[in-house]
Order: sequence, then C-alpha cells, then structure tokens
Amino acid sequence: MTLRIEFPGDLPLMKLSQNSRGNLHWAQRAKLVGEDKERWWGATLPVRFELGTWFLKNEPPYTFDWTVRWKDKRNRDADNVLSALKTATDAMVGLGWLEDDNATVIRKVSLEQEFGSSEPGTQLIISRAG
Repeated sequence: MTLRIEFPGDLPLMKLSQNSRGNLHWAQRAKLVGEDKERWWGATLPVRFELGTWFLKNEPPYTFDWTVRWKDKRNRDADNVLSALKTATDAMVGLGWLEDDNATVIRKVSLEQEFGSSEPGTQLIISRAG
C-alpha cells in the first residue's frame, strides 16, 4: 500500500541546500529551517487526516520516493535537493506521523527530478519498505 502526496508550487526551499546554507550564519539557517517546516506543515494541511491514518495503519520501515518538478531547465545536484527536502521529513516528525527520520524508520530514499515542467511542484510517494 502506498500513499501519494502532491506539494504544488515552488517547494522545496532551495536556500537550505548544501551549496547555499554553508554561507549562512547559524541564526539565519535556523530561521529558514523554521520557515520551511511551516511551509511543509501548511502544504500537508489538505491531506493531514489521510496521512495520519495511513501512518497508523502502516508501521515502519518506509520508502520515500521523491519527484521534484522544476519550472526552469537549470540542472541541480541531487544531493543538494535531498538536503533541502530534509525539512519535509522533519515536519512529519514534528506532526507526530514519524517517530524519527533515521534509517530504522525511513529505510530508502530516492529522488527523481524533472526540468521544464508546466506544473512545478514536489511529489512524495511513501510505501512500506519490503
């Protein structure tokens, strides 16, 4: 059983990627992390009941398959995108859906990127790890 979540728009906040955050003061980074968690919490509002129910019915470990659709065609490093997506899993921990975001709970993470999309956004498919 899988759960598909669609986050429309310009998520994730790329200011939190490894390339960008290295130049920020810790207080600026903390502020951006807090803002991004709030954006993810807001983005999950329409599906919170469905998400909470799914996690109650399906115990860890999980597989997270991310697809990020970019409006522009500028190529981005996959590891930087994954680091920017960290606040999404932190938000799921903060909301109580995940006990933790360590390897015992999230066994596998994959990322696919699409460039030049007419519908930019981020999709997450969560499934039980086999």
